[in-house]
Parts: sequence; C-alpha cells; structure tokens
Amino acid sequence: MLSDLERKLLRVVFNLNRNEWVRLDIPRIAHLSVRSQQQVRAALNSLWRQGYLEHNDGKSRVVYSREKNW
Repeated sequence: MLSDLERKLLRVVFNLNRNEWVRLDIPRIAHLSVRSQQQVRAALNSLWRQGYLEHNDGKSRVVYSREKNW
C-alpha cells in the first residue's frame, strides 16, 4: 500500500516523464510536491523497492501496470 506522499510523487514523476528513461530532478520534484528533498529521496527509494519505479544506468522510469492501483 502506498503512502500519500508516495502516491503523490508517483503522479508527479509520471506526469513529468511518462514512461521515458530520465535522470530524476529531485529539487524540481520536491518543489512540485511541496516536500523536502530528503522526504522525496526516501519516498522514491521506497517506490523503487516496491517496484513502482525502475532504475537503470542512473536513469529511472515509472512502471505502468494496470495491476498496480495508484
């Protein structure tokens, strides 16, 4: 189950990048989500561990799946 912050960050990252592989801009995501960079990093790490984000060669993307309700 996603926390409110994780759900919000997932939407922000998806709306910024769709399913493209990109280097995440933590300061911009923090600004858009009105959270600290430390909170954003912790929540993004949690999303990676849960399989909502993929990370490869320094870039990330949202894993879109109909099974994942976010």
